This record gives sequence, structure tokens and C-alpha cells, in this order.
Amino acid sequence: MSRRIIVLKRTTLTLCICIVIALITVVQCSCSFVVTVQWGVLGAVRGAEHKTPVIVWLVGSTACDIAIALTMTYVLHTAKTAHMFMRTQNLIDKLIFQVVQSGAITAGGAVVDMGCLAGQTVRVPIFQCAPSKS
Repeated sequence: MSRRIIVLKRTTLTLCICIVIALITVVQCSCSFVVTVQWGVLGAVRGAEHKTPVIVWLVGSTACDIAIALTMTYVLHTAKTAHMFMRTQNLIDKLIFQVVQSGAITAGGAVVDMGCLAGQTVRVPIFQCAPSKS
């Protein structure tokens, strides 16, 4: 998704945002690897000490989804000009709506997943972890 942002608007601001999104994604991916190794080595991930990588993973997912949605909305909104055809402006408005809607849905899913994780008891294994889409 960061590539699409850079293709649509290549400015210093969008490049910095894309770099931050990429760094968050690398940390998120690393945490998913840690959880996978813990699961494979320990046979089951149990206890509060194993929740930290999952929390970082889910918070990173939420942060990336929100950052991508906000950046794409900004890029598409600044692409609109007064001299555009009405159909083109309507298409950009529909794209903005789609970006915000999909970003809100995926960020909401990660927030619900974090809530499920926070409400878990120590004796229950972590099963509700959604795979990362990064």
C-alpha cells in the first residue's frame, strides 16, 4: 500500500509516512515471527509473558491501517481540483470513501482482537490472533 501512496503523490511528507509505515510493519512482522517460534518451541503459547509480542503485533497493525487510510485520504483529497470534470471528482470521492471504510474495518478488527487478548485469562492459550496482512 505504501507504494501506491508514493506513486500517487511523491512528496517528502508521503515518503516519510511510508518509511514509518514500513518500519512499523517490520516490527510487526518480527513480533509475529517471535510468536510463531514461541508456539513451535514451547508447543503452546501460554501466560502473560507471551502476550507482549502479540500486543505489539496488533497495535502495529492498527497503527499501519490508520496511517495508510489517513495518508490515502489526504493524497486523494489533494488530488481534487476545481478544474476537474464532475465525474472525476465523484470517482475520487468514492475512492476516499472506500479507503476510509476499508481502513476502519481492518483497524476495528485489530482493536477487537486486542480487546479479546486483554480479556483473556492466563491459563487460556492465545488462539484469536489474526494473521498479519503486511
